[in-house]
Amino acid sequence: MSQSEWQSHFIVDKVVHLENLQIETEKIVGKIRACHLNKSTKGPWQSYMTPRAIEIINEYAERDFELGDYKIL
Repeated sequence: MSQSEWQSHFIVDKVVHLENLQIETEKIVGKIRACHLNKSTKGPWQSYMTPRAIEIINEYAERDFELGDYKIL
């Protein structure tokens, strides 16, 4: 199930983007100290994604990208 489909079952006031977690959360609750404990050690996603994998992700998550204001890969 895509994120947009899963979220359609809830009333959501605000979606926070994980890559901006510190900044976006501070806007909601004030200054906090958040850290990313399970940070990936892989290189950039472009280094291991095939063109076909990107195509599949773009098709599957198109609505998620749209609603999250992300660019299609």
